[in-house]
Amino acid sequence: MDQRQRANPSTATWSPRAAILLALTLMLLLVPLVALGCSAAATPDAPAEPSPAATPAYPAPAAASPQPTTAMAGAPGPTDAPAPANTPAPAAVPTEDADSGAETTVSGGNEFVIQTGAMARYVIREQLVRLDFPNDAIAETGDVSGSIIFDAGGGIVSPGSKIVVDLRGLTSDSDRRDGYVRSRSLETDTYPNAEFIIHETAGLPWPLPSQGEASFQLLGDMTVHGVTKPLAWEVSGSFQGDSFTGRATTNFTFEEFEIDVPRVRVVLSVDNDIRLEVDFTAAAP
Repeated sequence: MDQRQRANPSTATWSPRAAILLALTLMLLLVPLVALGCSAAATPDAPAEPSPAATPAYPAPAAASPQPTTAMAGAPGPTDAPAPANTPAPAAVPTEDADSGAETTVSGGNEFVIQTGAMARYVIREQLVRLDFPNDAIAETGDVSGSIIFDAGGGIVSPGSKIVVDLRGLTSDSDRRDGYVRSRSLETDTYPNAEFIIHETAGLPWPLPSQGEASFQLLGDMTVHGVTKPLAWEVSGSFQGDSFTGRATTNFTFEEFEIDVPRVRVVLSVDNDIRLEVDFTAAAP
């Protein structure tokens, strides 16, 4: 009976010791499986690792915020950073524009063109042989052109502002004198024009009045006989509407413009002083 039971193990009963051993064996087999399951469950969290990679994007703005503080070192504080951005708004430039607009009650620039009928002349005191008293030699021409241009603030626009006189047309009461002055003194074949370029005015009110008398100076460069010198003209006259009518005068010596003093037998002496006069009307075109 005992031999049959040993021969057929399927019918044998498990002893407690064998059951314990079997349970331990199963546990040893299940532990790796559980570990694999845990590792497999942890793998979905692996994509979350890019989140540390994304974290540098946040420090970048944080790093940028200290930069203004370093740039503003010495400034009252970071809150003052917007102030420089606002300073251009109250800058002096708009203020200056507003001031210039207040000055320019007259529109844009203003040009006054010398009208037809202007006369330019020279006046030189001379002593003739046939006379017992000094005499003024006067020669004049109507070949005068030019204009005076003001900017919006009353300043002169140069070199656009100028007066030109063609000296070849100068005529006096003596043909002999005129021939001598043209050929020997002024050398009009070489230097036909006298030109005055206006750079500024002195004593001229602005805005220009529409009526009334005025006296002022025109300051600029005078070119005569190929020589250029700074010169001032005294002007007096009156405004009427958009025009000014007056006389401009100036004086200089022969030497200043390298002009030969006339030396002829009929002339005993000539004063070393040349007075130029221009009678003109200048009006807005």
